[in-house]
Amino acid sequence: MLKIITMLTMFLFGMVTKGQIAEIRTAAQFSRIEIRNATLFYMESDTTSIRVEAQNEAGCKQLKTQVVDGTLKIGNTKYNPENKVKVYVSAKNISFFKAADNAIIEVSNQLTALNLKVVLQSGASFSGNINAKNKVNIEARKQTTFRAKIQSQTLEGHFKDNAKIILCGRTEKAVIHNADRAWCNARNLVTHSLTVRAEGSSEAWIYSNKYMAIEVIDSAKVIYNGIPQALSLNLDAIALEKKRSETAVSYQY
Repeated sequence: MLKIITMLTMFLFGMVTKGQIAEIRTAAQFSRIEIRNATLFYMESDTTSIRVEAQNEAGCKQLKTQVVDGTLKIGNTKYNPENKVKVYVSAKNISFFKAADNAIIEVSNQLTALNLKVVLQSGASFSGNINAKNKVNIEARKQTTFRAKIQSQTLEGHFKDNAKIILCGRTEKAVIHNADRAWCNARNLVTHSLTVRAEGSSEAWIYSNKYMAIEVIDSAKVIYNGIPQALSLNLDAIALEKKRSETAVSYQY
């Protein structure tokens, strides 16, 4: 118990660097978090706390935190890239994260949920360890970055507009849609059933030793490792073995 309290105290209060301003805030109950123009350090805990840290008092005041219909909304009213604002949130039972405008979300410990959805827009990023009983849904676009270890029954991902995705972990079923110039590395994601649709100039690296269905169009490419027990390709796809246990699937014009 003492160890848990110590970890939470360090997470919430940390070491405030010289000249920085820290502010503790309160909020109504929430199960969703949306953030813009700031960095969020999230820790799953039975205790709900919000701490804002900025280089000066003005930075703290410009960072707004409010709960609207069960969603904690975090954002700068006047964004200044030189005055980086950090928000430390501890809570539990969060089922939805949304980050936009170069916001950063870092999960400090394991995030548990029944179902979890993460939406990334306009240069935002997310990293963490996710354990969802049922489903994880990821939407990433416009030069966003998503890195996570995932344990779940089902994973669904929609990636586009130069999104960069790195996945590992284990799921029973995974569905990945790669478009535009999205890049997805899921070679360390183990799943019993994997479906991938790739289009545009996207590229996906995947692994499956059981069932795998791949559909590629345009100049997209899917490279898979392993020898699946069952493999399905769309009619115009061509599979070329690059080296042992590595095969590239592309569209045949």
